[in-house]
Amino acid sequence: MAKQPAPPQDGSPPSVTLSEGMDTNYTGSSGHMAVMAEFLHRRINVAIPVVDAGDDVFVVRHDEELVTRVQVKTANGDGNADAYSAQFTIPIAQLERIEPPSLVYVFAVRHLDRWLDFIVIRRTTLQQIRLDFGVGSTFKKREKEYLNLTLSFTASNVTNKGASFQKYRNVWEPWPPAQPQQGQEGIHPGTHHSPARAGDNPG
Repeated sequence: MAKQPAPPQDGSPPSVTLSEGMDTNYTGSSGHMAVMAEFLHRRINVAIPVVDAGDDVFVVRHDEELVTRVQVKTANGDGNADAYSAQFTIPIAQLERIEPPSLVYVFAVRHLDRWLDFIVIRRTTLQQIRLDFGVGSTFKKREKEYLNLTLSFTASNVTNKGASFQKYRNVWEPWPPAQPQQGQEGIHPGTHHSPARAGDNPG
């Protein structure tokens, strides 16, 4: 695997060349298709909006009227078969938006020449984990603020700064995911940031 360029000191992802940008577009589109295929395999219908207003896919069960907005984020894994990491970028304004409408993120990871893992998580759940654990790091680009979230994957866990995302790993049912409730593991009221543990990745 080609060595990734070092990120800038402000925490933002490294800049990419035109050819790298094309590769990113292809990876993103193939990730969207992979996510749609997972839904269709489970007899959950999907549709792509004609106008891109921040939602990649609309998802609806054939026997229900509820439409769920889904935002797909894709990344290439960096590591080996036993442990790897993947980096995702989420707009802060989107993450902090008051619901409704509800939004579900699907973080799709391409690793070892296949789509290996999907993190399926509600926006409200991710925002609560961010408040509780201080996951990720923020940066500004063109006057907009983003969350840079690097997830570390092993066979038994997915983590960032002491927060586990394992319970959202490849979990497509029930659909849509339940709203976070106070008292759930990893979900607590308030805005306390737990300190990072030794060995945790910084972003």
